[in-house]
Amino acid sequence: MGLEMKTLYRFEGFEMDPTNRVFGLGGKPIAIPSRAFDLLLYMTCNAQRLLTKEELMRAVWGGTIVEEGNLTQSVFLLRKALSAHPSMENQLIVTVPGRGYRFVAEVERIDIPPPRSTQPDISANAATHRTEAAPAPAPAVQKTMHSHRWYGLWYTMGAVITVAAIAALIILPGGARLQRIKLIPLPHRVTANSAENPVATFALSPNGKYLAYTDSQNITIQTLASGENRSIPLGAGVAPGRVIWYPDATRLLVGERVNDAATVFVYSILSGKLSLLRENAMNPAVSPDGTRIVYADGGNHELWLMDGNGENPRRVLAANAQDRVYAMSWSPDGRRVWFARVRWDKEQETITLETCDLNGGSRTVVLRDASAKAFRLLPQERLIYAAAEGPENFTNLWELPVNTDLGKPVGPPRKLTEWTNLSISGISATADGKQVALLRGSWQADVYVGDLRAGGTQLANTRRLTLDESDNRPAFWTPDGQAVVFSSNRNGRFQVFRQRLDGTVPELLGMDSGEAVYTPARPSIPGSAADGSTSARYRPAGAYPGTSL
Repeated sequence: MGLEMKTLYRFEGFEMDPTNRVFGLGGKPIAIPSRAFDLLLYMTCNAQRLLTKEELMRAVWGGTIVEEGNLTQSVFLLRKALSAHPSMENQLIVTVPGRGYRFVAEVERIDIPPPRSTQPDISANAATHRTEAAPAPAPAVQKTMHSHRWYGLWYTMGAVITVAAIAALIILPGGARLQRIKLIPLPHRVTANSAENPVATFALSPNGKYLAYTDSQNITIQTLASGENRSIPLGAGVAPGRVIWYPDATRLLVGERVNDAATVFVYSILSGKLSLLRENAMNPAVSPDGTRIVYADGGNHELWLMDGNGENPRRVLAANAQDRVYAMSWSPDGRRVWFARVRWDKEQETITLETCDLNGGSRTVVLRDASAKAFRLLPQERLIYAAAEGPENFTNLWELPVNTDLGKPVGPPRKLTEWTNLSISGISATADGKQVALLRGSWQADVYVGDLRAGGTQLANTRRLTLDESDNRPAFWTPDGQAVVFSSNRNGRFQVFRQRLDGTVPELLGMDSGEAVYTPARPSIPGSAADGSTSARYRPAGAYPGTSL
């Protein structure tokens, strides 16, 4: 197997090793979660450039639909890690209000050639040849901003994965229990947002008459019976957050980030007025009687309670500094708060659904599932939630019987759907549980090619290379620059293919592939023979061509 060149990134005394996934300062390692490491690597490879929140979420989380809070939490953890350098605290990652972030460090990229070797190398077409041993040259140092070929491949990958998030409606006739209903067919679609402007958050009104949802431009109230929409434009520097109805369905809680500050507003359906309720608050949920609101502080680290009018706030529960609480809701009697907690520990992400009383006591863990994405407590002592499964991370609905008074499960979970190519990121329901709304999305990754111009700063003549409906993930060019090697699941599992720029049908290279790797240090695809007898890593023998993507 050919030995790969190792790449390091250095800035302000910090050093990043993508190959071994090590980050440190002055030779001392600094532990950061896996997602935060990926985010820092992407920022490092795109230093000095404005990175929108949408671009960062696509690049780091790929086709998975996540809340903006995931990105905010990862940025928070990175800033905390970078504060290991006293003079660099909050200096390297600059927030651009309403748009995204900019990594302002001057980055050095250091390419370290492999050591002397007489082992055979496996090239992009799997041909085997012997390399002569030669003295290894000194490491080459270059600025990351000049590494146009790598940046183009990653950025294009992020740009072509689109998530068309839509709200859909399931109607459970006659109030039947969920376990008596077959939910295998897809629910019908009730919004028409494009992939460029997807639905971000949503809530079905308690009486089932209205659907409130947000996108990058508006808060929209839709009357379900007629399809009539009422839109509230979002101002400059405003990013939409969670929307939650009051029990009487005449008012709506709206969580927003105004110039990157968490804020909760109240919107009146009757008057059409939007009023400030509380600052430094997010992810609110109204109690069943409408007299209290549970919410998280601006950093999503603490649970708080306040009156329905925004007065008398008090802290209920404090999480660890690296934990985040979200998806708050109430038990039917209003005596317990339900919430999800994300915990980062030793680069592992753990998701739990927990409950506590209104003083933060009597805490219980209802569900522990790292793949769970959304939760909803329904009448008749049942919890439904969405969980990803399989190598494709397709999402399906599950049901868990619970005791809402004690906040404990009373039986095993049961799968309700068998959907494919979908991601469920939100669940809402009417007060009686007869209608359930889902925020669902589907995604597809395709390989695009184009020409680099103006010294690698402009991309022109882009076109789609892979013309099928499967997921295609680019890895690298062949050494002659006339074909792209990529992984694809067109045959039901991810395999390695090669397709010429002038062709329309890819060539199967006869290998089952793992995940394509998009880091500067590892531009390759791990693979194995179908029978598992051999393994290899496909990688081009030469440098990337500089004229195409």
